[in-house]
Amino acid sequence: MERRSRRTVLSAATGAVALLAGCLGADLDDRSGEHGDGGTDANGDDERDDESGGDEGDDDGSGGGDAADAVDETTFTTSEPRSEPNATLLVDREAAAGWLADRDVGDDAVAFLENTAFDDASLIAVEARAPNLCYELRVESIELEDGIALEAVVDDGAAACAQQEATAGLLVRASDGGEPIEEGTATVVDHDGASHEFDLGADT
Repeated sequence: MERRSRRTVLSAATGAVALLAGCLGADLDDRSGEHGDGGTDANGDDERDDESGGDEGDDDGSGGGDAADAVDETTFTTSEPRSEPNATLLVDREAAAGWLADRDVGDDAVAFLENTAFDDASLIAVEARAPNLCYELRVESIELEDGIALEAVVDDGAAACAQQEATAGLLVRASDGGEPIEEGTATVVDHDGASHEFDLGADT
């Protein structure tokens, strides 16, 4: 019998071990590939369940519902002082044009009025006497519930102005859930601090 050297035996043993390791590795790769798309995370949970079920019950905010209440405003000043505060509800373009015909309110207020869609909004025109051109009417509060409740205050800000009496005006465009306003109240606080309340309606 031929006697093999120790080096030959060791080489053969090493080759056998390498071959066995290669077979085992290939087998493990095949098994992991069968389950690669549906693996588990570190907590042992099925990742496919997380991915497919994560969108259930989500609210993207696009659900139905009433249109949001909308309020917008602009101020104006006219050189003719009013003797008393006044508030008028304008519910259509004809009424708005009639109100505008008697006043020189400036381009911004005219554009504001003309851009009002009276099918879904109304205008409240508020006026009060001002001791000088620095005074303006500003909205103090607005509530939309069963009509409109508006409070406007004559405010002089912090600037110094020449003493020229004028009328401070305010146009408020309001829509209640996409519908025009048909009634309400307006409270005007003049530059002396006196409060004046008006009922708003299409016929007032």
